[in-house]
Amino acid sequence: MTDTPRVTEILEIVSETPSHKTFRFRDAGIATAKPGQFLMVWLPGVDEIPMGVAEAGEVSAITVEKLGDCTTKLHELNVGDKIGIRGPYGNGFSLPKESSNLLMIAGGTGAVPILPTVERALEAGHSVTLIHGSRCEDLLLYAERFERMDIGYHKCTDDGSCGMKGFTTDVAEKLLDTGGYDAIYTCGPEVMMKKVVALGLKHDVPTYASLERYMKCGVGVCDQCSIGAGLRVCKDGPVFDGETLGQVADFGIFKREASGKRINL
Repeated sequence: MTDTPRVTEILEIVSETPSHKTFRFRDAGIATAKPGQFLMVWLPGVDEIPMGVAEAGEVSAITVEKLGDCTTKLHELNVGDKIGIRGPYGNGFSLPKESSNLLMIAGGTGAVPILPTVERALEAGHSVTLIHGSRCEDLLLYAERFERMDIGYHKCTDDGSCGMKGFTTDVAEKLLDTGGYDAIYTCGPEVMMKKVVALGLKHDVPTYASLERYMKCGVGVCDQCSIGAGLRVCKDGPVFDGETLGQVADFGIFKREASGKRINL
């Protein structure tokens, strides 16, 4: 796959929440992306940033949370406008070969890679339980889509406006105490994922977490997204197993901004 951005036209824009929009487009490369992989999105004169693949196929999609300069500009685009994309990159979520009982935990925009992972798991005949958390009901990304799926679905919000008031990890601990889960898949705030990984290790359940770090190249050259002892999120991840993350000192503790300055999580 070439590392030159491929120009593609925006076919559809869907407002998912007050802060999230989904952009659909066609691209042969992204059509084959695995759940958990990412692409680099380029807006000329603005920036190039990593985005998780929300949908992959004849028509693919990214879901963008409005946070910084580039995501704000993306939210200003219209159907027919063009963006540049590279990818897909990184290691995605790998599902068990045999029918299994899977626990998935999504926090905030971490629902983006979890959505196709749930869909792929159901297609493969796995049983899925999803714990889905956000700050409030309005920000429960893809909630209506998850509600239509044949899964165990647990919603939680920080303010109690939908589902249980509290944290996804509180629900996860109760479910794991009952046993019966063969693997855990998670994406969301890193502090949340650190607790999920600890729960997986405690209950001896294989755990896989998708990390986010500031990236410049997306292909393992710039070293901007390194964690631990030389692991690169773009190349060795973004999905890591719990055993590996358990040995990474900065996981769930701090990350680095564009300048390299450490930021506590």
